Amino acid sequence: MTNLGLSSVLVVLDNAETFEDAVDRNEAMRISDFIVHIANIRGATIMLTSRTSSNARRVSWTHFDIPPLEREPARLSFREIYHNEISDKEIDKLLAAIDFHPLSISILAYTARENRWSAKVLSDRWNSQRSELLQSGDGKDNLEFTIRLSLESPSVKALGHDALRVLRIIAFFPQGINQDHLTRLFPSVLRISSITDTLCRVSLVHTSTAFVTMLAPVRLFLETLPIAGLELLKDVRSMYYKSLEEISREKNSRADFLVSDHLNIECLIAIDIAQPPPDIPNITSACRRFLLGLKWHKPRHTSLRPVISSLPEETSSEKASKAECLFALGCLFYELSNFHFAVEVQSAASTLFVAVGKHNDAAVCASNAALAYNTLGYFSRAQQLLHDFIQSSRQYLDEKRKAATCFVLDWSRMHSSSKDIDKLFLHTMDDSWHRLKSRVHHWHARMHHGYNTPEEVQKYLESIRLDCMSSDVWDCWAFLRVLADSVFLQHKFDVAFQLLAQAQELVNGNFSLTTSILTYKSAVASHVGDYDLSRDISKRCIDTLNVVATSSSTDYLRILYIQGRNELYARDYSKAQRFLAGVVAHCDTCGNIETKAFSLRALGEVKVLFGDKTKSNEYFVQTMQLCKEGGVPPELLGVCEPMIQLDDERFPGWKRFLDERITIE
Repeated sequence: MTNLGLSSVLVVLDNAETFEDAVDRNEAMRISDFIVHIANIRGATIMLTSRTSSNARRVSWTHFDIPPLEREPARLSFREIYHNEISDKEIDKLLAAIDFHPLSISILAYTARENRWSAKVLSDRWNSQRSELLQSGDGKDNLEFTIRLSLESPSVKALGHDALRVLRIIAFFPQGINQDHLTRLFPSVLRISSITDTLCRVSLVHTSTAFVTMLAPVRLFLETLPIAGLELLKDVRSMYYKSLEEISREKNSRADFLVSDHLNIECLIAIDIAQPPPDIPNITSACRRFLLGLKWHKPRHTSLRPVISSLPEETSSEKASKAECLFALGCLFYELSNFHFAVEVQSAASTLFVAVGKHNDAAVCASNAALAYNTLGYFSRAQQLLHDFIQSSRQYLDEKRKAATCFVLDWSRMHSSSKDIDKLFLHTMDDSWHRLKSRVHHWHARMHHGYNTPEEVQKYLESIRLDCMSSDVWDCWAFLRVLADSVFLQHKFDVAFQLLAQAQELVNGNFSLTTSILTYKSAVASHVGDYDLSRDISKRCIDTLNVVATSSSTDYLRILYIQGRNELYARDYSKAQRFLAGVVAHCDTCGNIETKAFSLRALGEVKVLFGDKTKSNEYFVQTMQLCKEGGVPPELLGVCEPMIQLDDERFPGWKRFLDERITIE
C-alpha cells in the first residue's frame, strides 16, 4: 500500500458488489473506508466493475453505464464469434429477442459455434430452448451465474420473499410495472418503492420512461424459476380492471392510465381469457371496455381477436359476453380502417345478440357492419344485410333503434339506386336524433336523382337553416355539405367554397370531418382553375394525415384521388396518371372499390384525351365491373358526390362509353 503513491497506478476491483454489499454494517464501513483510502492516494485511480450503482460515498466517482448494444455493433459482436453463414435479418431477429444484451450475445454466439449449428438449427433451438441456451458457459460467462449473484446479494435477500414476487410480476408484464402507480398495483407489499429501488441498484431491473422493466435475458431466466410470485397478480388485475370500469370518451386520468399501461392490460386480458379464473363476466366486461378505450384514446391493432373468438358460446350469458367483446373489437377495427374485419366481427356479434334476444344491440352491430360496407363501396351488400336483419327483427326493435337502422339502409339506397327516392329517409324524420339529418338527406337524394332542381333544394335548405345550425356538429355538417352541393350544381363555386370554409370552422377539432371538408375544398378550387390553391389544400391535408396515426385509409385514399383528379383538371396528365395509378394500387390493398372506380374512370378519361380508345375502354370496363360488384348502376357512379366527381362536359368519355354500350345492347 505504501508504494502506491510513488507512481500513477490503476487499481481494478472486479465484481465490486460482492464486497460492497456486505451484510455486516461494520464490515461494510471498513470496506468503504478502504476504498476511500485508496482513492485519496496521490496518483491512484480506482476502477470498479459492479452490478450495483451503490459505491463508497466519499469518493468522486464517474459512472459509466453499460447499455445494450446498438444494432450494428451487436451484429459485429455476434459475427466475430459465429462464423457460419447467416443473414443480417436472421441475426437481428435473434438479438432483438435478447434486447442486444452484450453477455447474452456472446453466450448465444459461442453456444452456436461450439455446437456447429447452422443458422436454421440455431433459430430452431432458440425458439424451443431459449432460457437453456443462455445458461451455457462457466462463471461470469454464464448468464444464470451472473443473475444469481444479484439475486443472492445481501441487499436483495434483506427484502425477503417480496423481492422475488415483485420480480416475477415485472417479468410477467411486457411493459414492466408503472412507477407512478406502485402502491396501487401492489397494495399488499409494504416496501414496494424500496424493493424496486434495490432491484434497480443491483441491475436486475431498470427504468424505462415511467416503467420499471428488465432486459429480455433476465426475464427469460426468471420464467424458469419456481417462484410463487404470481399471487400478486390478483392485486394488479384488480387495479387494472377497476381503472377500466369508468373508461369513456372523456380524456381523464383513467384514459391516461389506459394509454400508459395499454400493453400490460392487453396481456392480462389475453391471459385471463385463455386461462380464465372463475369470474368470466368480469373479464369480458374488462375486455369490452379496454377495446373501446383503445378506440377512443389509443387506436392501434390488438392481439385479442383470437382469444375473443375462442370464448365459449354454450349459455346465453356466454353468448352475450362474447357478443359485447366482438362489438367493441369491431368498433376498434372501424376506427383503424380495417373495414372488412369490422364487417366480420360486427356481423358475428349481431348473430349472437339475436340468439339471446338482445335485438337492439344486434341492430347496432348490423348497422355498423353496413356502414363499413358503405365506406368500401359495397352498397348492395349493406342493403342486403340490413334488409334481412330488419325483416327478421323489426318487431323486437324499439323505435329509436329502428330509426337508426333504417337511416343507414336509406343511406345505402341513396348511393346505389334511383328507385323510390322520394321515400328515402321519410321513416326517420320523426326520430329526434335523425330528424334534421333525415330532412336534409331526403332532399339530398331528390336533388341528385333528378326529383328536384338544385335551386329548389337550396330554397328548402335555407328554410331549415336556423334549426340545423343550432343543432349538433353532425347536423350542421350534413346541412352545409348538401347546401354546398346545391350551389355547386348551380355553378356558384365561390359560394360552395365559402360554405365549406364555414363548415371547417364549425367542426374544428373533429379530424375526420376536417379532412373530408379539405378534400371538397381542394376539388372546388381545381374546378374553378385555381390549381395552386387546390394543390396547397390537398398537400396540407396529406401532411396532416401522415402525422396522425389514427387517420382513416378512406380519408387518405380520397385525398389522393382528389390530387390525381385535380392534375387532370390542370392538364398535367402525366402527374394525374401517376397519382391515380397509385390510388388504384392502394385501393387493392384495403379493398375500397368506390374510390378505385372513381380513379379508374379518371384514368380512362386521360386515355380518351390521348385518343387511345382501346386503353380507355379497358379502364371503363374495369369501372363497370366495380360498379356491378358494389351494386351501383354505372350511370349512378358518384351521383351523390358532384364536387369530387369529374365534370361530364369536360370529360365526356365515360358517358359516351355508357351510351355506346346501351346502343349496342
